[in-house]
Amino acid sequence: LPAEKEAEIRKKAEEKGIAIMTYIQLLEIGRSDPVLHHPPKPDDIFEICYTSGTTGLPKGAMLTHKNIISLSQSANEFFKPVFNELEILISYLPLAHSYEQTIELYCLCSGFKIGYFLGDVRQLSDDLAHLKPTIMPCVPRLLNRMYDNIQATTRRLGPIKRCLFNMALSAKARDVEEHRVSRHMVWDGLVLKPIQQRLGGRVKLIVSGAAPLSPTILQFLKRVCGAYVVEGYGQTECCGVAACQPLGDATVGNIGVPLSCNMIKLVDVPEMQYFAKDNVGELCIQGANVFKGYYKDEEKTREALDADGWLHTGDVAKWTPSGRIQIIDRKKHMFKLSQVCKNEIDLF
Repeated sequence: LPAEKEAEIRKKAEEKGIAIMTYIQLLEIGRSDPVLHHPPKPDDIFEICYTSGTTGLPKGAMLTHKNIISLSQSANEFFKPVFNELEILISYLPLAHSYEQTIELYCLCSGFKIGYFLGDVRQLSDDLAHLKPTIMPCVPRLLNRMYDNIQATTRRLGPIKRCLFNMALSAKARDVEEHRVSRHMVWDGLVLKPIQQRLGGRVKLIVSGAAPLSPTILQFLKRVCGAYVVEGYGQTECCGVAACQPLGDATVGNIGVPLSCNMIKLVDVPEMQYFAKDNVGELCIQGANVFKGYYKDEEKTREALDADGWLHTGDVAKWTPSGRIQIIDRKKHMFKLSQVCKNEIDLF
C-alpha cells in the first residue's frame, strides 16, 4: 500500500479502537507462543457465510471443511488443463460473498498468487496493469461495461482499422467454434493487443457469475480477450459453484455442466406446468459441496434441503440437447436490482 493510504487506514483503526499488526508481527507472535495443531474434521464448520438476501433476509449458511475442499478439488479437475503453479488471481469482488470466497480458496489450495486491488474500482485498470493477473472473476455488470467501451472505441476507429478489427473478430470466431484459445501473431499481437493490455495482457481465464451474461457479449469477449471466458452457476448453499461451462465450449446461453463434486437433477413444478419428464423443472443439487444448514434456522433449512439432502434452488432449468443446463425461470418470481425482492417492493 502507498504510505499515505496505510497511514489513513491506521488512523481510522485507532479511532475505532482496532489494533493493526503486520503479517511479520503476527508470525512472530505465533512462533513465541506455539500451540499443537488440531486439524479439523470434514464435517466441522469452516464458516458461516450469509446469503445475499434476494428472497428475504440474509441467512447464515453453515459451510463445512468437506464442502470447501471438495469444491476446490473439483475446480482443480475442471481448470487443470490450462493452469500451472504460476497463476495470479486479481481479487476485487466483495469477499463477503461466496462467489469471491470460493475462487480465492481454490487459488489458495492450488498455491496460486492472489493480488488485491487498492479498493477503488474506478482505478481497477491500474491494478490490472500492475498485477498482470491470469485469472479474473467478473460479474455481468462489469463485462457489459467492458463490451460497451470496446464498441464505443471501435466506432471511433478509421475505416482501415475498423476493417482490421472486424477481420480479427472473424478469425477468432473460428477459434471459438473449434473449442480453442490461441494467441495469433497478427490478430492478438497487433489488432486486439490494446484490449488485452487493459486486463494486464496475461489473462487466461475470465469467469462470469452471480447473474446471467448476454450470449452476444459472451461470444464477443471470447474473441477479443484471448482467454477462456466461461459462465458458472451456484448459490451460497453449495459454496458458490455447482455448474460451469467447460473450457473451450462454443455454446452460449447456458451454465454448463455439473462439477464432479455434485449431482444436479430437475424436479416437477406442477403449479408452473414444468415437469421433469420434459427435461424441465426446478434445479436441485446434491453433493459434497452442499451446506449443512442455516445457522439457528431449522425451518428455513427444511425448506431448502429435502429428506434426501437435495438442495432446492428455486431456479427453473432445462437440459439442452447438448447436455448443458439452461436457467429459464424462477419459482419465486423476483428481479435483482440491489438485493431487493419483488415481493418486498410490493409492500410499499
